[in-house]
Amino acid sequence: SSGINAEYGGTDEKAIINVLANRRYNTRLMLSNVYEREFERDLWGDLKSDTSGDFRNALKGLVMTEAQFLAEEMRSAMQGWGTNEDTLINCLMLTLRDPTTVRGIKSYY
Repeated sequence: SSGINAEYGGTDEKAIINVLANRRYNTRLMLSNVYEREFERDLWGDLKSDTSGDFRNALKGLVMTEAQFLAEEMRSAMQGWGTNEDTLINCLMLTLRDPTTVRGIKSYY
């Protein structure tokens, strides 16, 4: 069981929303780093194992860097039979004017 899972009654989604959705990008990244340091666990890994569906996807965007998120989305778009061209194009369009993000995607992927 992860550190996200409440001691009794499962995952406290309201607490997760309160902590992550009401913080700026840099603060969320800092929280993710502190979580990893304090619990010796990956925040996204714990959230991923304790959540599902659209809620999980929203959380992924809240705890990953932009480069990590886009790399994950691109990987997912190219998995299995066929390619989800719409997702792939959207991800690529977001990186057109940002070489830093492109380098981040390359290093993460």
